[in-house]
Amino acid sequence: MQIAITRKMFLVDLFLIEGVIPRARAERLKAMTIEGADHARIDYPATPGAADGNVAFRASGLAPPDKVADVALCFDFGADGSDRRPLAALNPWFLTGPSDDSTVALLLGRLALDQAAERHPKVLDLGGRERSGPIQLQGQLRDADLTVFDLMPGDNVDVVGDAHQLSRHFAPESFDYVISTSVFEHLMMPWRVATEINRVLKTGGMAFVSSHQSLGLHELPSDYWRFSDSAWRVLFSEPSGFRVVATNQNGAMALIPHQRRSSEHGDERAIGFESSSVLAQKTGDTRATWPVEPEDLGLDRYPI
Repeated sequence: MQIAITRKMFLVDLFLIEGVIPRARAERLKAMTIEGADHARIDYPATPGAADGNVAFRASGLAPPDKVADVALCFDFGADGSDRRPLAALNPWFLTGPSDDSTVALLLGRLALDQAAERHPKVLDLGGRERSGPIQLQGQLRDADLTVFDLMPGDNVDVVGDAHQLSRHFAPESFDYVISTSVFEHLMMPWRVATEINRVLKTGGMAFVSSHQSLGLHELPSDYWRFSDSAWRVLFSEPSGFRVVATNQNGAMALIPHQRRSSEHGDERAIGFESSSVLAQKTGDTRATWPVEPEDLGLDRYPI
């Protein structure tokens, strides 16, 4: 295997290509370019060195559907020659939509195995209050022993409290899974909450968190953060007591400013994502600490 394409996505005229190059081959790579695109960006390496020895890359940009045949990924290996990969010919082909999320699939697959073995896992939903109707992920948990934790009371909330102080509400290693959907962007100190999740999660248990990578401000004034797939690898790293199993970004979008500046011309064509997520496994106790309480910050709390 010289170069493997692991994901390919077209949404209207935005494209995203992800792949890996074996390390021995990557050491000879002189340049990587994209031909024929209106605008393109290459991240190489896209992630830190993988344990399997491969080097990951990510290419994204703007390519109108009627011009896809003109776009190609080009790899220059110097004296070893070049490798030109037309986008229209790349395989495997994945056409993904805004709701596709591989981390959710992995989470539900793991839960299905637990249920098939008649283990009734204990699941904590962090920030799982129903604010605008039933939460889809909660409905997919079926036989799990679900506890809903939220800063505000609600019809489906079991325990009211602050996620920054999660371990004050639950004993160590109380849960097999901790999930959180569209909450981390509203947390003052998400790095502290990651360590709190570690404390209430059983060793070997799984944490699933989804939030936003690109989205307009909402639920003001308590909208603090946005998360790329790389951000999850920091929050759920080895010092925090985790191993990242998978990350995902979906809902590709172009970000268009209301006021254009010549210095930023073309930036709006770079790909952003509505959502990003992580599935991480607890490998041991956290070594990270952050001795700051939310009230020390003097900020407004999440609105009702």
